Amino acid sequence: MIKDLLEHCPDEEVADLAHDLWKSLTMEITFLVGQEGFDTLYARSVFLTENASPWQDHSAPQPLDRPITDPLLPSAEIPLTPAQIRVTTRQLLNVFIGVLSTLIGNQVTARILDVAWKKFMMHPVKE
Repeated sequence: MIKDLLEHCPDEEVADLAHDLWKSLTMEITFLVGQEGFDTLYARSVFLTENASPWQDHSAPQPLDRPITDPLLPSAEIPLTPAQIRVTTRQLLNVFIGVLSTLIGNQVTARILDVAWKKFMMHPVKE
C-alpha cells in the first residue's frame, strides 16, 4: 500500500506525502503508547534503518527533536531527491511497522494502520 502511494505520487508532492504519512501514524501511535513510547519506537526504527541509507551521516548523533520527515537526511543541507525520499520513507516505515508488529501483534498493527492511513487511499496518483 505505502509503496504504491509513494511510487505513484508526483515527485513534487512526495515529501509532503511522506510527512503526512508519518504525522497520521504518529497521532495514532501516540494515542496508544504516549509520546515517550512513540519516540522509543521511532528511535529504534531510525537506528535499524540508517545503515541502509548511503546518504546518511552515521557519525552524527540523531536527536529526535528534528522534524519527523527528516530522520535520515544527510547532515549537510543537501536535499534528497524524490527517489531518495521514497526509498528512505519506505525503509523507515517498513522497519517501524515491523517493530510495532513484533510488540503488539499483526492484527492490532494492521488496525492502527487502517485508521491512520485511510484518508491516503484517495491520494491522487500520477498516470
